[in-house]
This record gives sequence, structure tokens and C-alpha cells, in this order.
Amino acid sequence: MKFFGPREVLRLKDPDHQVKLLEEIQIEGRPAVGLEVTYGGAEKLKVSHKLYFDQETHLLANLGETYYSEYKTFDGIPVARKEMHPHAGTGPWEAEVTDFRVVDKFDEKLFEQP
Repeated sequence: MKFFGPREVLRLKDPDHQVKLLEEIQIEGRPAVGLEVTYGGAEKLKVSHKLYFDQETHLLANLGETYYSEYKTFDGIPVARKEMHPHAGTGPWEAEVTDFRVVDKFDEKLFEQP
């Protein structure tokens, strides 16, 4: 199972998080608004991410070198079905979500030690 998206920036209420509005850019010919999120304790440990959201759909379109597209709604949750890395270290690659399910409760046996 793979998670698409920026998990580490989900805690935006953390006092160490700083958010800055970026200029609008075009992604695949569509306007996108950007935010730069910086977080971490000491200055040397600070991490910064630039997130761009499609201005029409408000969905994540870009995070760094990763592009998200072809969103589909599963059980009321919009999920990017395509993730593209045009400049990955080993060369460009794409990932595609073919199935997504919302689980109300996991079977506790999944979390037992072997």
C-alpha cells in the first residue's frame, strides 16, 4: 500500500510550521496557487516543501518534483490516481492508483506480532 501526498505537512497547527503564499504558476496549462511550508526545530533541521494546488479544483497538483493528476473520488475522498516524477534520481517514472478503499475498522490480527 502506498500513500500519495505529503504526510509530513499535515500537522499545520504545529507552532514550528510556517506557511508562505507563493506566486501562481501554470501546471499542464492550468493555474495553480502555491504554498511553501517550512517546519522543524533548530535552523539546521528545518525542512521546506512547496505545494501547488489546482486553482479550480483546489486539489494538490504538485509537491516538489512530484505531480498529481487524474483525481477520482472514492467513498467521498478525492485520490490522485496518477503520480509522476519527471526528474527522479533513476530517471522519470509514473505510479497509478488502480484501487482505493476506505476501511472503517481494521482487523486487529493485522497488527499482531508474528
